[in-house]
Amino acid sequence: MNSVLDSSEEKTNGTKLLRLVVDGGMHVLREYLQNCIVSPLTLQDVLNNHSPKLKYLKSKKIITNTQWHRLFPSAGPPDSQTFDITLLHLLLREVCGLTAPVPNGWNEIPVDTDTSDEANIVRIKVLRNKLCHGKSTGISNVEFQDEWQTIVKSLVALGLKQEEVDRLKTEPIDHDTERRINEEVEKWKMDFEPRVDKLENDYLTVKGEISAIQASISEQSISEHTNCLPDKNDIFGRSKEVEQILSAIQTKKAAAVLVTGGPGFGKTAVAIEVGHELASNLNEDRIVLFCPLRSKATIGEVATSLILTCSASHSQPPAHPQHWLRNWSKQQQKKVSFILDNADDVLESEDRTAFVTILRDMRTLSNCKITFVITTRKVFKDPNLPTQHVRLPPLSLQHAKELLVCKVLDPDVKQELSKTDKLVQLCGCVPLALCIVGSLLSDCPEDQLINRLEEKPLDVLREDEGDENSVEKAIDTSFNFLRESEQKALVLLSVFPGSFSYNAAQAVIQAGGCQGDPLSILLSLKNRSLIETPAPHRYQIHQFIQTFAKKIHQTKKSPFLQQQGENAACIHFISHLVDIANLYWSKDKCQEAIRSFNLDRHNFEYFFQFFIKRLKNQDPQLKKTMENLVEKISQTCTFLEMCTLPGNSAEAKIQFNTSLKVCEQHLQNDPVQKGVSLLYSGRYDKLQKDYTIAEKKLTEALQLYQESLGNHVMTAILLEYLGDFHLFHGEETLGSADDQQNSFKLYKQAVEMMESLGIRDQQGCIMALAKLGLCYQLQGEMEGAKDLFQVSLKIAEQELAENHRWKIYVMTQMAYWYKENGDTEEAKVWKQKALRMSETLELPDHQPPNKFLLNAI
Repeated sequence: MNSVLDSSEEKTNGTKLLRLVVDGGMHVLREYLQNCIVSPLTLQDVLNNHSPKLKYLKSKKIITNTQWHRLFPSAGPPDSQTFDITLLHLLLREVCGLTAPVPNGWNEIPVDTDTSDEANIVRIKVLRNKLCHGKSTGISNVEFQDEWQTIVKSLVALGLKQEEVDRLKTEPIDHDTERRINEEVEKWKMDFEPRVDKLENDYLTVKGEISAIQASISEQSISEHTNCLPDKNDIFGRSKEVEQILSAIQTKKAAAVLVTGGPGFGKTAVAIEVGHELASNLNEDRIVLFCPLRSKATIGEVATSLILTCSASHSQPPAHPQHWLRNWSKQQQKKVSFILDNADDVLESEDRTAFVTILRDMRTLSNCKITFVITTRKVFKDPNLPTQHVRLPPLSLQHAKELLVCKVLDPDVKQELSKTDKLVQLCGCVPLALCIVGSLLSDCPEDQLINRLEEKPLDVLREDEGDENSVEKAIDTSFNFLRESEQKALVLLSVFPGSFSYNAAQAVIQAGGCQGDPLSILLSLKNRSLIETPAPHRYQIHQFIQTFAKKIHQTKKSPFLQQQGENAACIHFISHLVDIANLYWSKDKCQEAIRSFNLDRHNFEYFFQFFIKRLKNQDPQLKKTMENLVEKISQTCTFLEMCTLPGNSAEAKIQFNTSLKVCEQHLQNDPVQKGVSLLYSGRYDKLQKDYTIAEKKLTEALQLYQESLGNHVMTAILLEYLGDFHLFHGEETLGSADDQQNSFKLYKQAVEMMESLGIRDQQGCIMALAKLGLCYQLQGEMEGAKDLFQVSLKIAEQELAENHRWKIYVMTQMAYWYKENGDTEEAKVWKQKALRMSETLELPDHQPPNKFLLNAI
């Protein structure tokens, strides 16, 4: 009698556990899924956004037809109430951006210390599988208590109320409840039990088959293995990366080398080149095997591909490919290097851990004779599988041109090419793009191809209409592996015209409402080779990926997303500019401010133009931002505006005197403002030939800047202005010998200070270099003078407009130098250049101030 009662109680225990999983488990997972969907998005929106990835999972039979119809019903929106635990678990994993528990992943019970949401979700699924797999629902009291506590802890942590747990434990199981639970279990078994039974049957035969596998491997003569590699193609500009990979493999620094790079960057070509180099090394007894893994997303598919690559005796894979590979690895006497090409699918799948495990086991069981070169856009790490990462950048300009020209088959067309620089620029130095464009040049004229690349680059960069081997297809593959928040972030980040900082990225990611930590999103994009890091703490998106992101943005009809990114970036950089300005006016901080400005100069220029355009359109958000910023910088700007030279000299004098009085009365603790006023006022006095007053004001301004700003651009400018004061007393004369000596010292100090600030090769140093050159010439040091003139002119050509008065100044000095050096003809050539440019600019006879030197030529 007791045994009957015990049996009945054990059956009730099993049913209660099942009810807890059915009613409690599905409830919390469903609620968790809903909480992951941020308003105004709906479940249907989220599924539609992830449809490419879900279609891919369906193609791999990870999603069944029944589940697919629940996700995308023929009529009406999807209803999460129809989702079972299996489907809910899959959606949480693939759609909601959760991270697999470490180290056991999504399919094994997590470690006890892992209390994350992900670990609790896995525990619910694992117990469901265990109960579903059991031959009966009978569970002993001791086991019941253990299982109940484990699953309750996970359910409560995920949001199930304790009152509901207590109800499910104490409430009797009636007939209807038992029937409902049993029906649910039967549904699970229809999907799950056939696979479990197959696994059980497989397990029963494994032991017997292992011996057969070992015998099969032992019968294969080691000598039957030969190199298995595709044909070798010419590659350009990758010798450094090839050498890095070879070194890592041959010196045993790494068990696996990950070859990563942006879409179309030539990872496969580099790996094949490495394979041929390894195979041709007569100093090593090594077999090299190339194994393509494109579209191989399960460990079974990967293992099968490996076997068919390394075994000449198998036309069909063995029943247990992973066992076969492990035993095969034990038998190897030679070094074996596998080239695993396009491993992205398996690295992005549920079987990622299993994939890394089989590589690690093969390496260990072969006594470290087996190595791997893996091409992928996704970086991975495993503490037990030493890896080295080699990242492919875009090609250099020279190597890109060589590759482009190499792909032009028609010799006549190749001979007539004249715009390869432009074509290389439009191809972004991407090997795949260069190969496609090079092959098109035999059929399409350069100008026409350039126009098409400027208008629709991704449409041009296809090898065929099937689009299977195109730049866009390569980018799209990486894009579809991203979570929704990462896809959104990539579109937002595409607004930057060049490199950008983490703070800038954070500003646009948060403004766009992306879920998740911005740094984690950036690292994920970087690990998938969709973002590069051209310098420490700097990020950059390749031009093709930017074009793709903008195209996706337009296709998905989200017109405000990029606008949000542009507005956020604009506000960030205008605010950042104010911060840099404040830093600039701090003592001995000038160099730091200039360095910070130059890092984002392209962004400041781009978004300032955007800012002006949007202000003209009366954008209220940016208008408010501008008002706030003006309040912060108004003090800095006020006196600069007051000191701008007006047309009327009397009015100018009044403004300068007013400015100085305001500084004396209200800004006694602001030497910068007073220094600016003294500087402009002193320059004005010099123009009015009040030399004594001018020198006094300029000297006082210099002292103020030396004390308050120290090593600073403004201090250097004051040194240069004082040098001008001594060197050019009048409009047609140079200063005395003492004045020339004073100016030489001042110009030299100015140039040295600019050099220490890192701006010697920028436009602010052009005139100081030229004037210092003139001082060298006046002292008879002709070669030193010429060197400085040439450096000054070179910077002017790079930094200034085609016609500019500073260029005239330097040309005048060159003419004067040749005249003093006895070369009258060359002096006349430079004189004519200077005069023509002066006429173009319609400058008066005294501008620039050294023009009178031309009168002697």
